[in-house]
Amino acid sequence: MTPALRVAFWWGLGTILYLSFGLATTGWLFYELSHLLNSPAIYPLYSVFRGADYFLSLQELRLVISGAAGLIVGMLVYALVARKRKQK
Repeated sequence: MTPALRVAFWWGLGTILYLSFGLATTGWLFYELSHLLNSPAIYPLYSVFRGADYFLSLQELRLVISGAAGLIVGMLVYALVARKRKQK
């Protein structure tokens, strides 16, 4: 496995795991941060992440959607890393 492919694989896998398990947690962190800092400007970020998690939870193909997003991210990372190494 080439280094570019290894980097792309881990980015893709991270995207899949984040979309599957991390959206609600990120929303919760923004919720707590907005109350801790008493900043109403941070609260909309909570709504965005919770809304995205709710949207994905309604989808029967949540894993397929997350996998497709991970594949796209992995391909983009692979293209960027391979091009960067080719320029050297």
